[in-house]
Amino acid sequence: MLSLDGGPKPLSLSADITESIEELNAYGGEEDESHSILSVDYKSLSSDSGEDLEKMAQLASLLKAGQYEKAITLLDHFEVSGGNNPNFGLVKAQIALMKDDLPLAREYARRTIKVAKDFVRGYKFLAYVYMLMEDWRRAKIVLLAALEQTEDDVEVYILASYAFQGDGEPREATRLLEKAVVVDPKSSVAFEKLGVALFAEGRVERSLKAYVQSVKLDKENARAYVGLGTVCFAKGWVRDAVTAYQTALERDPYNAEAMTNIGLLAFRSGQVAEGLELVYRGYMVKSESTTGWSNFMVALQQLFPLRQVDWSLVSLSGIAPLTEDQRHYQWGLYLSRQQGMQESAFRHLLQAAFLNQEHAEMINDTGAMLASFGWLHISKALFTKALELYPEYSEARENLDQVDANIARVESEKK
Repeated sequence: MLSLDGGPKPLSLSADITESIEELNAYGGEEDESHSILSVDYKSLSSDSGEDLEKMAQLASLLKAGQYEKAITLLDHFEVSGGNNPNFGLVKAQIALMKDDLPLAREYARRTIKVAKDFVRGYKFLAYVYMLMEDWRRAKIVLLAALEQTEDDVEVYILASYAFQGDGEPREATRLLEKAVVVDPKSSVAFEKLGVALFAEGRVERSLKAYVQSVKLDKENARAYVGLGTVCFAKGWVRDAVTAYQTALERDPYNAEAMTNIGLLAFRSGQVAEGLELVYRGYMVKSESTTGWSNFMVALQQLFPLRQVDWSLVSLSGIAPLTEDQRHYQWGLYLSRQQGMQESAFRHLLQAAFLNQEHAEMINDTGAMLASFGWLHISKALFTKALELYPEYSEARENLDQVDANIARVESEKK
């Protein structure tokens, strides 16, 4: 995410560990499912006999239907003839994860590495479960144990970097990524992640080199182009930044960060309408994730920065004892009732919603102000979010119905 007033903001290795694991699978260059810790590798469970293949087809059918308990029962029966094959435990762990049972997934994953201490895929999955549980310390221990079993699995180094980053050790995370690109100098995703880590440490030139190498190795790696764009912006190369973001969108038309950053740059150059549209589209791509909502609020807050406030001059009764978000909210409501103060009121309401992104009333009121300015689609996103947080919120429901009607009217008039 870019900052219009102070250059790009530091990037984290990942705010969403699931997204990061999926990215490793997508850009790792491995089509064989045995390399993916999220995909069920049916081949690892069976021989080529007709009976085995029939059971695997039955397992796939059960998983597709969401019948997870039956799938585990089938594996229990099938495992008897499978000896000490650790893949049975791993698939059970994957199924437990599918049904959102993290403790059970952890237990099955633990068993896999007890059955086979050199089963690196089991270590990776167990570490992944620990990271989902935000138990970064245990994730580190598991991944360091995995590195004792193998020194040439680049994915282990990348996962370990996530664990160390999550546990507040960014320098060690960077060191692991530096080792990753030595272990596999052809891994685009390893160079991409190294670029992220170096940039977060302020080592811009080295970050640039890492991103350039990443896109050389894989010209389809959209996330690497996003990082490259952010570094270019940090160096003042605005045109190159836009080109990099546009290339990212060519590779991945639904890349939310590329959309948002192009929108911020468009706004910076005075193209307000275009900028708002792209920021909105960037949020809608990830509207179901906390990362998407957070990015959207950050973008809006940057597009409409709050002017410096001297709270000692504020005479509104009751503001001083309140928290910062409540102060902005109350002051925004007060200003909204004053003639000619609508823009200033909106900035305070937006700041309140930015500081407290799970407060339905603040988000609804910010949306209402946006709707009054004519920004219908963006206000709709805020009303929708308010209802997601508080489904019984009748005022947000009425506002959403009204803005939907206005959008329909505008679209009809265009025809």
